Amino acid sequence: MTGYYVEGDSWLHRLAPSTKLAATLVLITLMGVVSRWWLIVPIAVVVVPLYVSAGLSLRLLWRGMRTILVFALVLVAFQTWLQGPVRALEVAGQLVVAVVIANLVMMTTRVTAMVRTISAVAIPLRRFGIQRDRVELLLALTIGCVPRVAAAMSGAREAAVGRGVRPRLAVVVPAVVVTMVREADEVGDAMAARGL
Repeated sequence: MTGYYVEGDSWLHRLAPSTKLAATLVLITLMGVVSRWWLIVPIAVVVVPLYVSAGLSLRLLWRGMRTILVFALVLVAFQTWLQGPVRALEVAGQLVVAVVIANLVMMTTRVTAMVRTISAVAIPLRRFGIQRDRVELLLALTIGCVPRVAAAMSGAREAAVGRGVRPRLAVVVPAVVVTMVREADEVGDAMAARGL
C-alpha cells in the first residue's frame, strides 16, 4: 500500500468519507462472508476502473499492489497445499482486492477527514471517559504509520542496493525497525512536550 493522499478533484475525492468507509466495510465484509471467485472477480473488475475515474494512474495501483502480491503468492502456495488451487486463489484474491480497495480510499481521502469520521463513533462513549481528541490523535498516528513504514522499507531496499547488498529481509527488516523506533521516539518526545 502507498497510503498517501493524492490531491485531486474527482467524484471519489469529493465523496463523503463516511460513504467511502461504509462501502469499503460492506465490500470487505461481503468478501469475507462469501469468499468465492464469482464474487471477488466482479469486485476486482469494478475497482480497477475506479482508480482511473478518480484521476489516479495505473502506476499508483501497481505500486500499491506490488508488495501485497509477493505475500499473496506465498499464501497461494500454502493454501494450495492445504485446500487446493481454487480455494487458494479465492483467499489470495480476497486479500489483494481488499488491499486495493483500502488503498483507493486512503489515496482519495484526507487523513484528517478520515480520522474525524471514524472518531465520531467515540462521541457516545464520552460517558465512559473516552475523549474524542485522544481517539483522533491515536487514529492519525496509526493511519500515518502505513506510508511511513512503506517509505522506510523502500529506503532500506534502496540503501542496500546502493551498498551492493542484495535487499533480503534479514537486511531490510532491521533497518526498518531502527527507523521506526527512532520516529516513535521523536513522536513520543513531541507528545510529552505538549503534555499528552
